[in-house]
Amino acid sequence: METIIGDVLKVSVCMATYNGEKYIQRQLDSILKQLRADDEVIIVDDNSTDNSNNIFDNINDIRVKVYKNKYNLGFLATFEKSMKLANGDIIFLSDQDDIWMDNKVEKILDVFETNKADIVCHDAIIIDNNNNILYNSFTEIRKINTSAMRNFIFNSYTGCCMAFRARLKEIILPIPADAIYHDRWIGIMGSLFNMNIQFAEDKLIYYVRHGNNASPMSKRSLTVIILDRIRLAKVIIARWLLFKRKVF
Repeated sequence: METIIGDVLKVSVCMATYNGEKYIQRQLDSILKQLRADDEVIIVDDNSTDNSNNIFDNINDIRVKVYKNKYNLGFLATFEKSMKLANGDIIFLSDQDDIWMDNKVEKILDVFETNKADIVCHDAIIIDNNNNILYNSFTEIRKINTSAMRNFIFNSYTGCCMAFRARLKEIILPIPADAIYHDRWIGIMGSLFNMNIQFAEDKLIYYVRHGNNASPMSKRSLTVIILDRIRLAKVIIARWLLFKRKVF
């Protein structure tokens, strides 16, 4: 049951963090100023070894809830944990080091309500560590496509540019380790189960590319790619059969 607060759905922002002391506060500031009193930010820290804990300990905002992994789980399991802990009706995914534009939440909620969307994605401006613009449009690089088969072959989704209705957690969770990427898994599940996926052309975050970031176009061996796809196919089929049995 979705909770309407003043005709607006309650928002949960899910953030997975790891050694992000340089960026977390900046990202939180960009998010919190556009959330309402009943919204929340769920942070799951993956056993950081830097000074992230000092930042968390000094957060003075009841909307922010911090959970710390006792040992490193990896980004996939950490994001999954944050989604499980979320109580909102609309779940926004957030990286630790990007910057949200002031109207992101308002714009995305409007798409959900106007288009009766289940999943909403948006564009981003890519910047470097010095805030220099590298690319004016992330979607021009990723060539967004909602086809499950297309995303099985090449992931066109970006988690930090996604939001979805919490009721989809029944289908999305748990996220299998062989899904590899949480954003691709969410997108494929949405397509597979005929969810209404909407793309907003608005550029609503500054996506920070660091010098040590892995490029989305980075090359891996053909053998690794094939094995990854075989494992992904198995978990997709397993999830489909699970819900087919529930329905029929």
